[in-house]
Amino acid sequence: MNYPTTLLQRLMILPLSENALAEIKEYLEGKRKHFSRPKLDTSTFEGQVLQATFDVPFGETTTYKKLAEKAGSPRAARAVGNIMRKNRLPLIIPCHRVLHSNGGLGGYAWGLDIKQWLLNYEKES
Repeated sequence: MNYPTTLLQRLMILPLSENALAEIKEYLEGKRKHFSRPKLDTSTFEGQVLQATFDVPFGETTTYKKLAEKAGSPRAARAVGNIMRKNRLPLIIPCHRVLHSNGGLGGYAWGLDIKQWLLNYEKES
């Protein structure tokens, strides 16, 4: 598998446990479609958004608006985007699966090229 170089560089600087790194390696090898659930404080809007994002299945997408609705604030799509931008566990909390309501990619802290690559990778797996 040819991964974008910047994806591997970004993964190497994340403060992840050995278990999380092993799961990411399995994901990139096509051997894993689900990650162990991270501990999240779901009493906050941010925690509820991250939990809803974690629950987006492999190979599927959702929108910023739908996540805002699931977290109980249907008009907070922009706030969801800001939470996605600050996501400290990309891939594990799959913010690459979150799109604009019009189908556009939106943003991605690691770059839209990596977001598109991840979406294509999951679609083809």
